[in-house]
Amino acid sequence: MGRPAPPDRGRQARVPLLLQPPPAHHAAGSRGGTAGLAGGIVKNTNPAAPKAPLARGAVHSAEIEYALGNLVTNKIFALTPDDYKVSETMQAYFANFVKTGTPNPPGLPNWAPINRVVPAPVMHLDVNTRLEPEQHRDRYLLLDQIF
Repeated sequence: MGRPAPPDRGRQARVPLLLQPPPAHHAAGSRGGTAGLAGGIVKNTNPAAPKAPLARGAVHSAEIEYALGNLVTNKIFALTPDDYKVSETMQAYFANFVKTGTPNPPGLPNWAPINRVVPAPVMHLDVNTRLEPEQHRDRYLLLDQIF
């Protein structure tokens, strides 16, 4: 899992990247149900129209390139060495899970199971990867009431 030089494309990198298990309240014993986001792409074909601002943050499905180590093929974002570090961390967790059934490789923070713990532990895959208690349980419970 070497770290090739990132392409310089003048756009912002996608670090930090946050991954978490299914909403913590589901595992912690509230009623089931899911909530999600939908999105789409709208293309303005008018050349006189103002240009949209450059993309910021992680886009839908961005984690795929990180998980599979395909960052070098991305020609849109100006990825940095930090992006490659996050990718290597993610690959280490995923590969260890495939090999052993636990995501915890040597040398990285322990990714604890939820096991109905409230607040649920959430792994933040970032330059400084860390496990923290989830902080938005109230939002998930509200969504359960609405939907």
